[in-house]
Amino acid sequence: MKKIPVSLFLVFFLIFVSNAQVIDNTWRIVSGSDIVEQTAAQELKDGLAKNYRLDLPIVPSTSNSKTTKKTIYIGTSETSALIAAENAKKAFILSQKEGESYHATIRNGSLFIVGATPKGALNGVFRFLEQNTLLLKNFNLHESPAFHFRVGGHLIGQHPPLTFTEDDQARYYASHYINLIWGEKMPPPLSYEARRKYGLGVMMEVRFPPEGSAWMAKEENASAVFDLTLKNGQGRRAISPFDETGREIYLRHFRKALTENPDIKILYGAFADYNTIPDETYANVKTGEKYAYSRADGIREILNLMKEAVGQNDITIAVWMWHSFFNDSAGEKAFMIEMAEKGIGVIYNEAGNGDCWLNVRDNFIETALRSDGKGNIIYGDKYMPIVSVGGACETTGSSIALPLPAVAGYKMSKLAEAGAKNFVIWWGGVEGWTYNANMEIVAQMVWNPKIFDYKSPSLLDEPLLRQIAERDFGKQADEVLEFWKLFDKAIVWNAKSYRYAGGGGNENGLKPMDWFQRLSIYIRPYTEFGMAYKFPLIPSELSKRNELKNSKLWLYRPAADENFRNVIAGIGASLDKLAAIDTLDLTAESKTCLKDMQQWVELLNFLLQSQLNFNRACKVMLDYAGDTTALRQHLLPLTLAEIENDKNILAFIRRIDPWISISTGTSVVRYQKEPSREREVKLLEEKIAKMQQWVNPDFHGQLSVKGAALVGERGDTLVLRGVSLSWHNWWSKYYQAETVDWLAKDWKVNLIRASIAADADNGFLQNPDLAVRCLTNVVDAAIKNNIYVIIDWHTHRFLPADAKRFFTQAAEKYKDYPNVIYEIFNEPLDNATWDEVKNYSVDLINTIRAIDPKNIILVGSPHWSQDVDIVADNPILGYDNILYSFHFYAATHRNDMRKRLEYALSKQLPVFVAECGGMEAVNGGGKIDYEQWNAWLELMKRNRLSFAAWCVANKNETCSILQNTTGKIAGWSENDLSEWGNLLKTYFSN
Repeated sequence: MKKIPVSLFLVFFLIFVSNAQVIDNTWRIVSGSDIVEQTAAQELKDGLAKNYRLDLPIVPSTSNSKTTKKTIYIGTSETSALIAAENAKKAFILSQKEGESYHATIRNGSLFIVGATPKGALNGVFRFLEQNTLLLKNFNLHESPAFHFRVGGHLIGQHPPLTFTEDDQARYYASHYINLIWGEKMPPPLSYEARRKYGLGVMMEVRFPPEGSAWMAKEENASAVFDLTLKNGQGRRAISPFDETGREIYLRHFRKALTENPDIKILYGAFADYNTIPDETYANVKTGEKYAYSRADGIREILNLMKEAVGQNDITIAVWMWHSFFNDSAGEKAFMIEMAEKGIGVIYNEAGNGDCWLNVRDNFIETALRSDGKGNIIYGDKYMPIVSVGGACETTGSSIALPLPAVAGYKMSKLAEAGAKNFVIWWGGVEGWTYNANMEIVAQMVWNPKIFDYKSPSLLDEPLLRQIAERDFGKQADEVLEFWKLFDKAIVWNAKSYRYAGGGGNENGLKPMDWFQRLSIYIRPYTEFGMAYKFPLIPSELSKRNELKNSKLWLYRPAADENFRNVIAGIGASLDKLAAIDTLDLTAESKTCLKDMQQWVELLNFLLQSQLNFNRACKVMLDYAGDTTALRQHLLPLTLAEIENDKNILAFIRRIDPWISISTGTSVVRYQKEPSREREVKLLEEKIAKMQQWVNPDFHGQLSVKGAALVGERGDTLVLRGVSLSWHNWWSKYYQAETVDWLAKDWKVNLIRASIAADADNGFLQNPDLAVRCLTNVVDAAIKNNIYVIIDWHTHRFLPADAKRFFTQAAEKYKDYPNVIYEIFNEPLDNATWDEVKNYSVDLINTIRAIDPKNIILVGSPHWSQDVDIVADNPILGYDNILYSFHFYAATHRNDMRKRLEYALSKQLPVFVAECGGMEAVNGGGKIDYEQWNAWLELMKRNRLSFAAWCVANKNETCSILQNTTGKIAGWSENDLSEWGNLLKTYFSN
């Protein structure tokens, strides 16, 4: 075949472009007079600016009396004379049955985006922007939505990011072709002004009884009030719709809702367990006469009153069937058909009265999608099935935006096949406010449900999924599709993946629906309907879980453990796929979408692991209730696993939006007065601390510095209090395990300071063997006693080479023990500058960190480690787990010294009082100044400062804790101790 020259291709292209129309900056936008059309014009302007960097002006529709070229007209024939005139010449293709249809087409050199209503015009703008082209040759797009009522979300759990304005939230609904928002149990999640701007209506629930206890307690209303006394002795009151007083209050209640929300399109009642409807079991509060009507009779009458309140307004009256008929499926079906024949809408959960089942693909029970065999739903055009597409009713308290687009597509396909004309979407938590492929699927299937091929053998081959993946992730579309496939396989139930007994389930296996009833069950055991991740896995907490011995919950069935492990493993595999995606070719927006999917699936995995650990721990409690030793043996591994899992959850919380709450739903809780992060961090830190305390009651584990605080491994702010041994070269007799044992057990200190003399007589430089032997004795004993130990390089001079040699040996020996704290310079003399001390310290820190990356390092300061105020203005940066030593002696160092320390603390300098006493600084002599010592104690207590008091010796000095006549190295009585020793012993012991 002969090749066509490149130059000829160019000619063809120029001819094509010259005949085609391309939107550029010479165009303008003209909208109709309706506020929704004006919103549509602004959305188009913003979309063209964002996607194509065009800046088109919006001009008033009255500026020209006739249409002109290079203009985009937006509106309806009713709101724009120019569109009306063009429609008279040649009618736009618009459905008269569906007011939200649109027609976008080129005429006479202009683009017309016309709606049957203003909302239809807004739909047309969003659909036009989705075309992703500015070439308008032969452009002609007209569609009507396949579903009339399209309801999304409700206020519970629907709290978008704080950066979202109401317009942002309304735009999300409108751009995904939701036309009604759901006001369940409370007002709608958007103001009337925001709804009106984007043409959104409301599906509004009214509560029963319509008035509170104060109204029902009034004598004049008694004829309408009926009471049911429950088994627990509490009463439950309801108002009769048949009594004249009752009728009046119902009508007033409904009319109030209609007045406050003039855009209500569906007014409904949920005749469920939380909305009280009287039946034959109720009695009048005054006469005791039994109620004369059935529950169904009451529902019918209340619906009649709703119709009376609505009058001739174009509002659909509906009944939510959830829990309306308890254990009466035949009565339920008959009632639904009766309502359809009366023109009343029916709202019905996809899995019926078992509430909203979550992720099983085909979980519409027979009642939910009954068809007449001719492609029509048997309950009529006002039937509204509820569909979960990644979140569900009960997940609003603990939900995750699950990326399950195949599930959403499958369910929408089933609705269309059954002839349903409407749908209501359960949105839980963050559903919709993060990247959510489920909603992208729904938005496309609103226009053509057949676009999704649910019979496709693989998610990788399904055309709509591929279209969305390629649109949002470009070259990485295949990898994202593979992730969706793996995650779908892990979550969506099928008989081949999960064990259950028979198919119907029994006590020895899982019922299929038990496993997927609600996402909340993943992370909420029914034992207290509280979240499993909150509960410490220790006997004292687990024993509180509601009579475990009598529980027959599904979570104790043998298959539950295996099923949890299968799901967790499957989610792990999907996360591995997501983590392996190459982000180099992704746009910033695509990277954000990827991060959204990854973080919520990661959180789900952590919460599932918590639930599994909790389930297993409850089983251990049941199995070994009477055997303390066996209970600890079998519970310990689960507690340790949960500690590590909680650390993962903590890390997750710390990197996400501080307003996002796991305990109230992975939603941004806008009604809180402050972010939830610190509250949830504290909750988990306390849980970890309780479990670590049970695992090892006497030790706080690996220390770290968080801000200015010393923190234990459990996440708790920690204060260490203890004593310092005196110079090892002169007082080596106390550098014995026996001394450390006694101080830990009798004095109850949790800190010992080993003052290893560097350059003093017989110190490390002259006799390193003695120094190492003394240090080893003390550190080993501290480790054995589960207390902390400061390895103090006790000198007043700069000895960098010798200090490196000493700390290299110490770090290599003790780097794996979290008990160890390194004090790298005891007391620099008063002629040392901070720059000198700082440079020395950085050198020593680097030496230690090359060996021991975690344990605490104490840094000295000039003037015998007193000038922390100077340090606070120029601290060492770039290193973790650094504190600064501060030394004081109360009889010498008074208010001026406290002010230095308080200044440093005000600058958030992390301080550790590594040496202190109540006497004079010179030789540790003079009298104990109790007033000043108590002032220092109060300051340290107030600021949670750790300290080591000087010193363990029997020298004839005030600072020695022993009488100079005491020869024992342990087992001291009150008479063996000095005044200072007795003061300290009393303080520590108490």
